[in-house]
Amino acid sequence: EIVLGEILTLSEISEDAIDPVLVWANSQYRVLWREGDVLMGRTVGVAESVILTDTASGVPAAAWNGKSLVVTWPDNRGAGTGSTALFCAPFDDGYNKEEPETDITAGITGFFQSPAAVQADAQVGLVGIKSLPLSELLFVRLDGNGARIAAPVTVASDALEPSVTFDGSQYSVVWREVTGEQSIILFRQMNAVGMLLAQPINISESDFPSVGPVIVRGGDGFAIVWQELNQPLESSIQLRLVSSTLELGELVELVAPEANASVPAIVRGDSSFGVAWQENRTGQAEVFFREFDFLGNPRGGAVRLSSGDTASNRPSLVYNGERFAASWQTGPTGARVIRFRTIDVP
Repeated sequence: EIVLGEILTLSEISEDAIDPVLVWANSQYRVLWREGDVLMGRTVGVAESVILTDTASGVPAAAWNGKSLVVTWPDNRGAGTGSTALFCAPFDDGYNKEEPETDITAGITGFFQSPAAVQADAQVGLVGIKSLPLSELLFVRLDGNGARIAAPVTVASDALEPSVTFDGSQYSVVWREVTGEQSIILFRQMNAVGMLLAQPINISESDFPSVGPVIVRGGDGFAIVWQELNQPLESSIQLRLVSSTLELGELVELVAPEANASVPAIVRGDSSFGVAWQENRTGQAEVFFREFDFLGNPRGGAVRLSSGDTASNRPSLVYNGERFAASWQTGPTGARVIRFRTIDVP
């Protein structure tokens, strides 16, 4: 039986806290979120939250590189010039900057958003979306100080919502590509220095629009989850396994359309995947969790993580080698807070 820890509230009720990102770093749960343009950070079990920057304009990304927590965020300092940027800095356990903030998109004009990051030994692999004049998915490697190692690589055009993982020798990226009224999930790989390998592979293969993909390593290859927009007020969570030789597994429906599920998160445990999502069966969004084996078969039923007292959404999920843990935002617009709890599976 799954054992859930106590729900902890990490942010102040007086602020509107959104977009939580949960990371396991240096044997600590670290949670980032936004309050307007202010990017906050807090270590679970530590009383105070810390301001990381006051110029954040979008959802952050973070990855532990073995020495520092490398945090990247869309930054609005260039908004008046017709461009925004992705800034990056390494932080120690107390959220002190170990090096000055770096504009990792310096020299590139456009509006940047949707960063996603993964540890790659002592480096960090980062993907993000540049829009205007063209929409492009860019990849860049960061050194241990959060500085750009080489020029960004263009992975795809007409791309949104990227996610990235690293298997020790190759990066694997998924994203949503929009064509007319349809959107599909694509997959592509790069070697350890960012050289593009085979052409993109269509993962979703559906007549319904697919959005919000997330990729992790697992089993013999990779696992990808996403939201499928089946009908108005009906959406499901889909899973597909990709082997290390790029053979596609069968499509697996993890959450049925009547749940009106969205915003999936997935992490790999020792012998299973943990999946979290928000669903809205009754008119109020709640956050749920379920465990699946490496073939996509469920282990036990779904459990609700949120308390049910108010709308909860945007789950973020980690595994620390012993247990899963989740963070999410909850509350009415204008007074949302960030919550956290641990998840022990049998």
